[in-house]
Amino acid sequence: MKYQPDNEGALATLVTAYLAQSNREAARAITDDLTTRLPTSGSLSLRALVNVAQGEDEAAQQDFEAAIGLEEPGDPYSSAWLRTQLGRLHLRHGRTEEAEALYSEALRIASDHALTQLSLADLKLKTGEYKTTTQLYQAVLDRAEDSSTVFDHVALQGLWRTKTLQGDSKGADDILERAATIIRTDTYSSGFGHPRELARLLLEGGKAENLPEVFALLETELANRRDPITLDIAARAYARAGQYDVAHSLIQEALATGFQDAGLYYRASTIEETLGNADKAKHYADQALRIDPTFKAEEWRKLEL
Repeated sequence: MKYQPDNEGALATLVTAYLAQSNREAARAITDDLTTRLPTSGSLSLRALVNVAQGEDEAAQQDFEAAIGLEEPGDPYSSAWLRTQLGRLHLRHGRTEEAEALYSEALRIASDHALTQLSLADLKLKTGEYKTTTQLYQAVLDRAEDSSTVFDHVALQGLWRTKTLQGDSKGADDILERAATIIRTDTYSSGFGHPRELARLLLEGGKAENLPEVFALLETELANRRDPITLDIAARAYARAGQYDVAHSLIQEALATGFQDAGLYYRASTIEETLGNADKAKHYADQALRIDPTFKAEEWRKLEL
């Protein structure tokens, strides 16, 4: 940025880093300045990400749509990414038809775009189309067979969720073991693995003996990034260990970011319920359904997400 102050790639990396650290003000300052001076597809999509992080989803949708209107031909993967991000925003609010239409368009533009395939798989999992879900996750894994990628971890976790919801506990356990081996190797060898993803996976396995490793991983993560996803995973870990006061503090910090996610609010509801705060528990459960009217609490509990 010293030599190219308006380099969108550098600014995108900086904004992403600020958002991961929950420094939303710094991210906002960059994107507001950039979109004022250079209202391009790239700058608008960056501001959309900041809006999402701050819970301003309607403004994010407007920015994503404006970014699509301003995009230039020649970069199919950026076009697919942009439509996928807008689709994910729709899906978090239960608008599955809008999301699927955007994913289909993204795959028409770039048929091998892994993030779009994973996002479509998440949608099919949500709608109970498990055969299609499995095919989509497996397609991502097949391309990563000879080399680890940032997406194979996500695909394996998605397959685990699919098997779990199908009631195939043996298949789910096999996938979980495979995923844990890969993510552990990558995480501790400074590969594509991420401590947060390993912590999430170990929590999903549900084994109490993994909790010390989970807390060690999260200690490092929370020192570096306190975004809603990391805080939510940490809250889940402390709740699993019976430390509900700590879990409550973490989930409240996550909610304070403004991020609109039904699962986040439902976890807040379950923590409040355990602490005996029935009114607050109902309030958060209602908020979860306000964000996503299609949210299924029974599936959430089954997966312990």
